[in-house]
Amino acid sequence: MGEKKQHSIRTSVSLPVSISGFFRKNRHALKKILEGGFRAEMCDAIRRNRTRCYNRTSENFVIVQVFWNYDVYNKLHAMAAVQRVSVSLLIYRLLMAMQKNPTAKDSRVSNYVLIVRSLSADCLHIEEKIIFQRLPPPNNSEEPPLAA
Repeated sequence: MGEKKQHSIRTSVSLPVSISGFFRKNRHALKKILEGGFRAEMCDAIRRNRTRCYNRTSENFVIVQVFWNYDVYNKLHAMAAVQRVSVSLLIYRLLMAMQKNPTAKDSRVSNYVLIVRSLSADCLHIEEKIIFQRLPPPNNSEEPPLAA
């Protein structure tokens, strides 16, 4: 278990108490549905000219420790930055979607890419991309593929 945490970023999210138990119970399943969740969140992705939004509810919140691998951590922060929401609110939205459709699956994978276009004392120009690709269907046949 220690090796896994070495390749992960330890952080925390703030969640309403009512959903924190669901998160703890399903945190590994959440990681598996993130690709579909990211794609769904992208439908409402670009938001500018407003301040960052946070979880707002009358109930109490709890701080939950999480370990994300670098790729997931970067994707969460890139998506939250584009939407001008906190990562905690993004996670909350993904958990709510997961509660509504717990068996949702996506046949895509994504890759986070950061490109530094320019870096100087006067300018920082970076480009962040989350690129989605379809997974090829599994080859269940017993016969080897034909040679070309």
